[in-house]
Amino acid sequence: MSCLLPRLTSVRSRQNKASRLVPSALTLSHFRLAPASAIIPASLSFRRRIYRIPILAFGSSRIVRRRVLSLRPHSTRKAVSKRNSWISSALKLQIAATIVLAFAALGLSPAPTSALTIELKDAAPDRIERQRLAARGVPLKGTPEVAATKPRLAKLGLKSGAPIMLRIFKEDSELELWMQKGARYVKFATYPICHWSGTLGPKLAEGDKQSPEGFYTITRRQLHWSGRWPRSLNLGFPNAFDRSLLRTGSYILIHGGCSSVGCYAMTNPVISEVFGLVRQALSAGQPHVPVHVFPF
Repeated sequence: MSCLLPRLTSVRSRQNKASRLVPSALTLSHFRLAPASAIIPASLSFRRRIYRIPILAFGSSRIVRRRVLSLRPHSTRKAVSKRNSWISSALKLQIAATIVLAFAALGLSPAPTSALTIELKDAAPDRIERQRLAARGVPLKGTPEVAATKPRLAKLGLKSGAPIMLRIFKEDSELELWMQKGARYVKFATYPICHWSGTLGPKLAEGDKQSPEGFYTITRRQLHWSGRWPRSLNLGFPNAFDRSLLRTGSYILIHGGCSSVGCYAMTNPVISEVFGLVRQALSAGQPHVPVHVFPF
């Protein structure tokens, strides 16, 4: 066991350049636990010393540094700290007085404080108000009665499972759902989009916080059942046209809630109806649901 104990050799101190020997019988743990009062008088303090410790078992060495304790007693340090704070306060007052005198000499006066106005350009101006309403659980203006889907379908002579298509208008913050009736499509509902991020214009790169624009398709593999937004639709960005322009991005969804970074948030009640109608149409044999996002 003795061969495994480190032997402490002396190293010249940076402060007094004097060589002092540390007994080799002391282990590193003994040296660290020794109180300062047992080594030097209370009126003195440690200075920084470097001890090189050869470890015989591994043929390596380590450096132990002792922190420097202040030579001033605690009461002196406290008085110096208080004096420095007074000096700092006096200096601040002097600087403030100098600035006021300079303004007075030039005949100027500081500008009055005013509120900062932030304008959302090229975007739906009411998106913040819609988020506030959604946070309070208030249905957005123009939201159809999503709890009565079947009566609304019957009123228009439509059936669940019929082929559908979606159209998104970013500038108006609206999503339209069209269903096939005979040889033509009729509009079943128009839903307000609670939130979309960015401004008008296409999505160009991953992380640009833009919601995409263009023509996309949703297949059964793009139905999301779990994750942060269950019952959501993967838009399929980037499509072939986006890839030809080297646009990047992934997992752009039409989902619930009212917060979004690059997606289209519809609130949970609305996405439940939209997701259900899309799922039924795909299950009934529609190969894909087209989604047109304008402007494009």
